[in-house]
Amino acid sequence: MKNYWTILLLLGLLSASLMMTAIGRKRARPEMIIGKVYLQEREAIMKVISEEYTAFNSNDFDSYASHWVHAPYVRNQDRWERSDMHPVEGWEAQAVGTEQYMEGDQQAMTQEVVRENINLRIYEDVAWVTFDQYRHERSAEGAPYLGQETRILEKHDGQWKLVYSAHFSDAP
Repeated sequence: MKNYWTILLLLGLLSASLMMTAIGRKRARPEMIIGKVYLQEREAIMKVISEEYTAFNSNDFDSYASHWVHAPYVRNQDRWERSDMHPVEGWEAQAVGTEQYMEGDQQAMTQEVVRENINLRIYEDVAWVTFDQYRHERSAEGAPYLGQETRILEKHDGQWKLVYSAHFSDAP
């Protein structure tokens, strides 16, 4: 009987010790991708961003749509110099609005942009990037229009796809 209580006490102390260790342990952060793989993934991600931009400005809805995850959790929001914040939630709403915009009297734009101050974090199946995007057309003061950009991407079937885009611009 004495051994029974000793074993029970030891098991209780072991359980308490394990619980305290688990409570005190910090949650592990996902590891960022580094090295050669980082450079390959960075190139793939920046290609998605560039191709999606080109497709949008060329009024090519199919190409534009191919760069997005088609799910209710995606979000796209922008604010131009003369407008309020314009958030769009969910792929269905985004697809309808974008297709209507492209089918309207929008003239395709072929302007080049320069992306600077790129801050990119890549994990196994998610990445986020912020950057400044300058358009070549100029304001009345002669300065290029600046867009401050944020993108979040997920990897689906080995391909990076957008799930979030934010654009804040001083362009009209």
